[in-house]
Amino acid sequence: MSKDDPAKIVAKVSEKFNKPYEKYYKQAKAASEGGKLKLVEERIVQPFDGYGFEIKKGQVLRYELTHGPQIIDTIYNVKSRPKEEFACTFHTATLGSLILREGMHYWSNTPFARPLLTIIRDTIDYEKLHEKYGPRSGHSFVYPSGRCNAALIEMKDGIPFASTCDDQVKKGMYEIAGEDVARSLGGNPDIFMHFQFIDFEAIPPNITYLPGLRFGDIFKKHDFVELLAHDDLYCAFSMCPAGDQNSYADYRKQVNFPLRYAIYEGVDGPLETIPDPKRKSMDAIDFIKAGRPGLVTGVVGEEQF
Repeated sequence: MSKDDPAKIVAKVSEKFNKPYEKYYKQAKAASEGGKLKLVEERIVQPFDGYGFEIKKGQVLRYELTHGPQIIDTIYNVKSRPKEEFACTFHTATLGSLILREGMHYWSNTPFARPLLTIIRDTIDYEKLHEKYGPRSGHSFVYPSGRCNAALIEMKDGIPFASTCDDQVKKGMYEIAGEDVARSLGGNPDIFMHFQFIDFEAIPPNITYLPGLRFGDIFKKHDFVELLAHDDLYCAFSMCPAGDQNSYADYRKQVNFPLRYAIYEGVDGPLETIPDPKRKSMDAIDFIKAGRPGLVTGVVGEEQF
């Protein structure tokens, strides 16, 4: 395989799976920039807690920095089948990128595999960000499943019962969708990050967190990210206790800030959204129980040793 092949593969993936949905992104972005959205709900939320709410199909969700740089961890489950379908970090990274930018989608898990949300606006100054931290740095991204959790903090800092994103996103989902749905998130909810400077290519280690600095350095007051919802969703997010990420020396001295979230809709009604492709694929266990009907395989190779 030549060195150009991976780039060609990525380009083909983008062309096949993302290009057909560009119009929905552009329409929603134009509505937002053109003042064609009206406020439905807003709230200023406080640090060291998790929050849950619902967003309807065709509405726009905004996360906005109001008091200082503040990292957030977010999760999304489909309201009609919250334990079965959710925004999936693996599909999102595979069909898009680990670092997320405007026009990219949050894809759902198998067997559904469809865009649940699209980033339609991101006001962060990427020119300053890349000048400071490198051309492949970002602030909105996905982990290959993970988030700060109680065991890690206790192991690292010797502090049990610490405020963590693991318990806070689950608290948000517990409050909006109930215990059964919250418990179904399991040990590794699929987390989508915002306002956390990161470089996956920095060494060491391969995931390098970078200081959030102060307002005006890169982030500025009222910077925001907006997402268009393509279905009715349960949303939960954590005010990450790393806060502005300017210091990891003492967990109890990390600085955190309030943040605003808001929900908007089109002045003339819900915005146009990406339709559900209604895939023919089945849940893996249902497929197995059915005897794997219509199973398609490759071929068995000849012995080579």
